[in-house]
Amino acid sequence: MKINLLTILTICLVTNLQAQQTTASLEKKLASYAAQLTGLRKEHVNHRTMPNIPFYLFGMGDRTKMIYKNGNLLNAVTGDTLYQWKVKKELIVPSEYYVYLLTVSGDKIHIYENEKGVFVKEGKK
Repeated sequence: MKINLLTILTICLVTNLQAQQTTASLEKKLASYAAQLTGLRKEHVNHRTMPNIPFYLFGMGDRTKMIYKNGNLLNAVTGDTLYQWKVKKELIVPSEYYVYLLTVSGDKIHIYENEKGVFVKEGKK
């Protein structure tokens, strides 16, 4: 089966557009989440100002608890490093149970949780 250069370029373009749409979608969801928090803080003024320390805790219910922070996914109980990346950009979207990473080498990492478990997607793995 022969694949011409135009087909390869088209596949690359579509894949890149899908990745950009995913990032843009996550950024919109994060902005919506931040707006909701701001509204909640205006409604309930009795709160403390907290430092902005980006992290996310995975592990709903009776699952193993894991913390993502600064390019590391850690076992929250033992402190063991489960995964580690050199991160160029990160998006933590708590309302979606989702962390998106762009590594220094250009890899896209998706860490997310749903009713079936916690997943780390690197490329097609």
